[in-house]
Amino acid sequence: IYKPFKNSTLKLLYGQSFRPPTAFETYYALPGSQEGNTHLKPETARTTELVWEQALRKNISLIVSGYYYPLRGVMEAGTDPVSEEIVYLNSARIDLEGAEITLKKQSRSGLEGGLSVSLEHARDLAGSPVTNSPHVLGQANLSIPIFRKKLFASMDLQYVSKRLTLAGDSTGAYVVPDFTLYSPNALRRWEFSASIYNAFDKLYG
Repeated sequence: IYKPFKNSTLKLLYGQSFRPPTAFETYYALPGSQEGNTHLKPETARTTELVWEQALRKNISLIVSGYYYPLRGVMEAGTDPVSEEIVYLNSARIDLEGAEITLKKQSRSGLEGGLSVSLEHARDLAGSPVTNSPHVLGQANLSIPIFRKKLFASMDLQYVSKRLTLAGDSTGAYVVPDFTLYSPNALRRWEFSASIYNAFDKLYG
């Protein structure tokens, strides 16, 4: 973390993670159809992210980041060349690159709001697009104090762009809004909230 100016912060983040194979991927077998693979290794991921945070006027902050996530040894269903049965293998490799921009505002009155947009590109070892991976993700939220900072009304909006399917076509993009009434100080040691999720009953895949 480096602060080149009073209201500016530069961050370089790095991490490593893994996902071990499940019991189904390792042991499940159905004669003539699927076989287990006890030699499966964990999937691994390395994450590198560069973040710039800038404090602006009127309690507004701007955050811009770029990231690169290489995933190695990703498990996927393949075919055993000898038995011709389905078997899970560490055969996939995925590179995810993206950028995100976020605007946030927080005032002393309790008003909070934010807007973020992510642009992503995921590809496999052959350079082909990855299924079920959106290119654009968006999120907006707004929280308004209704009564003396004891009752708040908030809205959260999520956008997901179209995604490639295994069949080669695409799912439709969708927007889903959620609404919440929240009281953090209604009674001593008690909090209350009531929410409506997917308020307009949007059908999405």
